[in-house]
Amino acid sequence: MKSNLTACAFRMLKYFFVSATVFFASVFALASCSAGNDDGCICIALPSREDFSRAGLSAARTATDLYLINVFITGDYEAKKTIPVTQDDEDKVLSVTFDKIPAGAKVRVACGLVAPGPGQGVVGIGDEITVLGGQEQNASVKLRKIEFETVAMGGGKIVYFEDSLDEQIISLPSVCTYKFTYTPLSGGPGTVYETSYPYFTDSSATTGKKVAIIFCNGTEILKISITTA
Repeated sequence: MKSNLTACAFRMLKYFFVSATVFFASVFALASCSAGNDDGCICIALPSREDFSRAGLSAARTATDLYLINVFITGDYEAKKTIPVTQDDEDKVLSVTFDKIPAGAKVRVACGLVAPGPGQGVVGIGDEITVLGGQEQNASVKLRKIEFETVAMGGGKIVYFEDSLDEQIISLPSVCTYKFTYTPLSGGPGTVYETSYPYFTDSSATTGKKVAIIFCNGTEILKISITTA
């Protein structure tokens, strides 16, 4: 199945993710948070609403004209915050703070956002961090626009587009796992596929609804779906 995005949109997305990576690295130092003597703290800077608009994700906003970005801490300690980004926040540097994380915990930061098109989303998984008691730390998260597509022989795959218009299978850390479900158009019983790879193949999984769920350290980060006739 061809991508639903146009070549122009892909170029916009390419420039967005390059700039977003630089953005994360340059503004992390501006984020501040407090940490107790026995606990640690992680601060994450978020792309602005304007950055997402440049990426062609304006349709991801709700009726109240905002984006809802899900930010996760996964691993030995789990937490989630849903951050609304409104029109008034376009020129602000927004940050998310996770504090009171036990010292010594090994965690990762992950971000997820469902994009407007069928089977499209934005996902980012950070490197593993060992939390230090009484200290403030930051995390680097590279965001990627992804798409869930049908496999010709039956099944589905999660792909992304970066340096060219050629699709590539998404590559996430080994702590990430995937759960796919397939429900035929006939309404018969569905099938569940749990894998460590961002794709599944099944000659019987052709026309119908396919759902892809990405997990990081067992925490659900993003769910996207497509329906093929």
